[in-house]
Amino acid sequence: MIELKKNFPGLSYITSNSKSIPDSSKIDLTGESSFTNPPEELLNLVAEAIRMEDRTYDVDGYYPLRETVSNIFFNNYSYKYNPETEVTITSGFHQTYSTIISALIKDGDEVILFEPSYYTYLPIIEANGGRPVYIQLKQPDFHINWDEVQKVITARTRLIIINSPHHITGAILAASDMERLNKIMNGTNILLLSDETYASVIFEGYEHQSVARYPKLAERSFIISGFSKLLSTDSWQISFCLAPEKLMANIRRMQHFQIMSANLPFQIATDNFIRQQNTLPAIETNLQKKRDLLLKGLKNSKVTFLPSTGSYFQVFNYSKLSPLKDVAYCKQLSDENNIIVTPLSYFYHDTIDLRYFRVNFSKTDELLMRANETLLNLS
Repeated sequence: MIELKKNFPGLSYITSNSKSIPDSSKIDLTGESSFTNPPEELLNLVAEAIRMEDRTYDVDGYYPLRETVSNIFFNNYSYKYNPETEVTITSGFHQTYSTIISALIKDGDEVILFEPSYYTYLPIIEANGGRPVYIQLKQPDFHINWDEVQKVITARTRLIIINSPHHITGAILAASDMERLNKIMNGTNILLLSDETYASVIFEGYEHQSVARYPKLAERSFIISGFSKLLSTDSWQISFCLAPEKLMANIRRMQHFQIMSANLPFQIATDNFIRQQNTLPAIETNLQKKRDLLLKGLKNSKVTFLPSTGSYFQVFNYSKLSPLKDVAYCKQLSDENNIIVTPLSYFYHDTIDLRYFRVNFSKTDELLMRANETLLNLS
């Protein structure tokens, strides 16, 4: 029987956060999703798709949407995925992680994880008998020390999981990171899972370093991504997986046992919306403005930070303010300052405490201005 071996703080945080009742008196900067609405035109297309008489579905995903995904990746990264055999539409990111890891990992296989880590990876690895191998991202910019990666690789290393832009800290991988990773993996049988969920949210004009830019890496990689961040449709649970045919075949077999199909009307509406656009929405412009609104003047405060370069998350270090551990300090912020933030330790497997907290800045401008004032006056 597959079962979780222990409680996971990050998982508990997400579960409780999803059930919490909004409190307008609090400045709530938690949550994993965008707080903007999908385009009205897209919502109208959903209504049309729901009324369609044709209910035929493909267990691997609505084929026109698979074509659209393939074309976007070719246009952006010059790497061609065959929509027939190498693109699969999935029912949300969590299902995609679970399907890939369950198809790949068996007892004793080692999986390299970088922490802080998205809360979903670890439970799935351990539930399938895998052994997580942890490497801490280095502060203050949360970069990867590739020499450490090289040292922990063994004959049992099955999978490396990377994530850029980073779900937790907003850090991004550079071309030099991808080139070093390629050298490390060359000549091994290690596979790569690249979580590119926030590919559409990168600031300061940086380019997204997708695995698809690097053909040698792409040949042994699974890419997880979707349109939910771009279109503010997290609750629709429509995402996709890209991989070479020889790798995708096993993933599809596993998915066929887990789900029959991702939600068909939402697949159809998403595809129709994207095909009707001359260019995809540039959400990074609006989110960068929100980031800057949150950070305005904070260089003069007692919280320290490097501005997020991707996603809609920002981390702050409060070492100058308090010796408290992050869970206790975040509770103090909620009780005494009416601001709710997330302790960074929730995203580590052990009790490590680096005195950081994380915020989601995909909120209303009014809320971000209140947050800015509160953070500026912390003492």
